[in-house]
Amino acid sequence: MKRILLLIMITVIICVCGSCSMTGSDYTAYLTAPKATGDMTEIADAFYDFAGNDILLSYPKRGDHLSAFVLEDIDSDGSKEAIVFYTESNVEKGVAPIHINIVDRTENGWASVDDIATTSNAVDMIAFSDVSGNGTKEIVVGMTSISKNENLLSLYSFKSGRLSLMVQENYTDFILCNLTENEPDDLLIVNLKSAETEATAKLYTVTNNELVLNGTAYLDGNVTGYAKLQQAKVGDKSAVYIDAYKGTTSMITDIVYVEEGKIINPFISSAQTENEFTLRYSTETCRDFDGDGKIDIPFTRLLPGFELRVSSERAYLTIWREFDGALFSDKYCGYVNYTDGYMVRYPAEWTDTVTITRDSSSHLLNFGVYDPILRVVSSELIRIKRYSIDDYEQLDQSIFIELARQDTYVFVARIVNTTSEYSIDEQTLKSMFSLI
Repeated sequence: MKRILLLIMITVIICVCGSCSMTGSDYTAYLTAPKATGDMTEIADAFYDFAGNDILLSYPKRGDHLSAFVLEDIDSDGSKEAIVFYTESNVEKGVAPIHINIVDRTENGWASVDDIATTSNAVDMIAFSDVSGNGTKEIVVGMTSISKNENLLSLYSFKSGRLSLMVQENYTDFILCNLTENEPDDLLIVNLKSAETEATAKLYTVTNNELVLNGTAYLDGNVTGYAKLQQAKVGDKSAVYIDAYKGTTSMITDIVYVEEGKIINPFISSAQTENEFTLRYSTETCRDFDGDGKIDIPFTRLLPGFELRVSSERAYLTIWREFDGALFSDKYCGYVNYTDGYMVRYPAEWTDTVTITRDSSSHLLNFGVYDPILRVVSSELIRIKRYSIDDYEQLDQSIFIELARQDTYVFVARIVNTTSEYSIDEQTLKSMFSLI
């Protein structure tokens, strides 16, 4: 019965995937057979012939491969093997460990050729890359440990029908990257030890045809988790930007790259050190904000008039900055309205003077000149409001400046003051507004 259900599930997903274009997780890559749909039946039969029916399939939680059956050519023979994750369902005591099973095409058809029991009870992620530089892809598997509340990363090669463990490290996150700018990929392993307030980034690279630990860089150990790891440039160097949470409302960005043959973090030089350079009161991650091909780091700056507010009521400007390895340079400054999904760029003359008042319930945002002596908005400049299109069509639209439309909403504005030294015209306002 389990075999029938598995094949029905695979067939349904293949049909669905065949009717649409997918990005991110490519289901056809691991559910479609290497050559024909009939092979998938034989792969499933070969697996169940080995494992029996008293098993439970296990699925990776994230990444490009989210199936219990993952197809990839891991021995460079021109034919894909099946990597299968499962646990035994008849374990009497304790938590059943994850098994990794390899189903390969042999002279006698598809067969289970290797099976290993891990010390983990859940699959976090699986990826493939020629990390060793020998022309054959290795398997990178991240799993959750049974005995400890931590993840375990394992790098396996598959040769002569057998899995061979190459590297095993505790980790919180990892990325396959190219920091050394050599032909094979590098493996960067990030590990956070919260109890010790220590975090590290270990870089594995190929040296003299062997995979070795190139070096370790310290990260901010006072973070509470990681949001995103991405490869980009710092100046002319390949780097990995590591966005990390500090609680629920703040974030920092560590950067690691290779300089003079060693992996470094320009913001931290020793253990148990905090990265205060990129601390921001926002959970916005790094990205290429202005489309110039370079990663920008968001910073925050308290808006005028919010200095005495409690933290939950404060409002911030977001300043996007580029780091070249030595200095930061400002690229863009504006207020982000996360509730309604748009951003208003600040002219330079607004930065220390213009603040906002907001009514989230009515989706109204006002910009005005702040008087630091009286601690009030002395002169309102513009109002921006989000309407549903149906409601907007019932209004006198001639009094509004339409800024954008998205789905069932329209974003409009009114210029309230045209005589202030901080006033802007309609054309400028439209250029300042952008959806996010």
